[in-house]
Amino acid sequence: MRADRWRTPSPASRPRLIIINAEPTPFDELADEVIREPIGTALPTLLRKVGAESDSPGRR
Repeated sequence: MRADRWRTPSPASRPRLIIINAEPTPFDELADEVIREPIGTALPTLLRKVGAESDSPGRR
């Protein structure tokens, strides 16, 4: 097996981790973003923003 298959992906090529939780979690330090709000408040806002960005011209 080739050794390069086990490389850690560069930050630019890996998926981003976003944690949405009203309370701290053991995984917060691993996250790219931490949103400290109840999920019922934060998620609809986040989805609207992501949808608006994906609909903008020049975005895939």
